[in-house]
Amino acid sequence: MPNLYYLPGTARNTTRVILEGLPFEEIRTKQRRLDLAIQLAGLGRNDIVLTDSLGYSTFILALLKLLKGYRTIIRLRGDYFVALELLQSNSIKSRFKQRIMKHILKNSDLVVFNSHHVRKQEAYAFLEGKAEVVHNPLMMNFTSIDLDQLEQKRALSHRLKILSVTNFYYHDKVRPLADALEGWISDEFLQKNNIEWSIVGDGPLLDSFQEQFGGVASGGHISFHGFCQDVSAFYRSHHLFAHMSGFDSFPNVILEASVHGMPVITTPASGGTLEAMCDKETGHIVSDGQSFRRVILDYLDFPKLRRQHGRKGREFILNNFTIKHQREKMEAVLKKHFADW
Repeated sequence: MPNLYYLPGTARNTTRVILEGLPFEEIRTKQRRLDLAIQLAGLGRNDIVLTDSLGYSTFILALLKLLKGYRTIIRLRGDYFVALELLQSNSIKSRFKQRIMKHILKNSDLVVFNSHHVRKQEAYAFLEGKAEVVHNPLMMNFTSIDLDQLEQKRALSHRLKILSVTNFYYHDKVRPLADALEGWISDEFLQKNNIEWSIVGDGPLLDSFQEQFGGVASGGHISFHGFCQDVSAFYRSHHLFAHMSGFDSFPNVILEASVHGMPVITTPASGGTLEAMCDKETGHIVSDGQSFRRVILDYLDFPKLRRQHGRKGREFILNNFTIKHQREKMEAVLKKHFADW
């Protein structure tokens, strides 16, 4: 049986927890590039190296793969090509990086995506036959979440509370949120139906959103809370989760909101978000202001429906996206693509 090594490239623990319980060794990355190259060069020919790095470590790994012949797995944490275009536009540097990464992905033995949405993008069509999906798992401790207690607390609220958790780094990502705040709802609608919309997240576009939509501009019914280290209090106190996103590979916030019994309202353009919810069963997919308002009012007028969708959403997440489920997926993927593992 070959050795499995993990070369981390992110402070997030999603890949690490998926591998826990499987026989693997983690490669230290806090060292000089030469030291890392020497360490990688010492691996055996049939060994397997899994990385979620897209930096110099991946480049060194690809070069040494050609020399040593060991096998490599790249686990993409999102849509690499879209992220590169958003950060660097259509620059020469961006095109060069895309070519290099495409070559590295093409010559890897396996590429693991974190959503089917990204896997199906045309930019990755060249990976047919050596691409798999292992979703990011629910990282939050859900065992202490008592839905009965949460619903009792929510029932005491004199307002219907909507929550959004996002980042304000890309115009394309938050454009649907801006459209919803500007044209899909109004201060009159929120005030008449006694609805409060809380938005959590940070980024360079936040100030303009606060100025245009928050506080006095919305009669106090829309509030921005910036970055929050722990969003649990918002999940516990709010009734609905509105994810108005232009793209997402597979957002953790959907898993977290759903496990707290919150129905999810999202748009057809929200990418991997749609893999973590079921339309008309655990929430709703809406395409315009009329359907958005209708869904909100349905949940307002029929709290039993809201609780039903919230509980189905929690059940859906716990039946598909726990660490245990994704660990089993990863183990199956390894056995499928590496017969000697």
